[in-house]
Amino acid sequence: SVLVDLAAANGGNVAQTEANKVLSTANGVTIIGYTDLPSRLASTSSTLFGNNVAKFLLSIGPQTTKEKGIFQIDMEDDAVQNMLIAYDGEARWPDKITPFSPPPPPPKAADDTVELSEEELLLAANEQQKAGFIRNAGIASAASFALLAFGFNAGSSDDVSLLATFALAGLAGYQVVWGVAPALHSPLM
Repeated sequence: SVLVDLAAANGGNVAQTEANKVLSTANGVTIIGYTDLPSRLASTSSTLFGNNVAKFLLSIGPQTTKEKGIFQIDMEDDAVQNMLIAYDGEARWPDKITPFSPPPPPPKAADDTVELSEEELLLAANEQQKAGFIRNAGIASAASFALLAFGFNAGSSDDVSLLATFALAGLAGYQVVWGVAPALHSPLM
């Protein structure tokens, strides 16, 4: 594992962090405590971008034939043939560029839909609401019995206070995570 401590300049968030040093713990965790990370990011991003460009250029030709010393542009690859503006002295733009078209969606299976009357729809909605109510009532009852059992068996009031704090933190965390866009759920976890 690798920990990058962004607060290394102010003492760090990890106890073993030392400013401007890279340390390894006894369990094999590497702790990076650089204080100049913003100045290092430009060179890192340039290296990563250059690596991507080099891999793309290699995918155009040298690795398509699998023979050393032979360079052949793979015109079957959509990405390659659409990036070429000219080939063999002949202009390809805009006439000979194959427009990208996504694959067709899979065919849908034929559904046999059944029309329900208003009474049947109302009856189905009532049954669904009743089933949800019974399920939620069962969950609430089980949670209440669990809390009562914990309260009776708790050794001190500190245990009850700790459980209350944990429960409130769980509820607040749930509200925070579900109150944002789904793309942000993983960073919040």
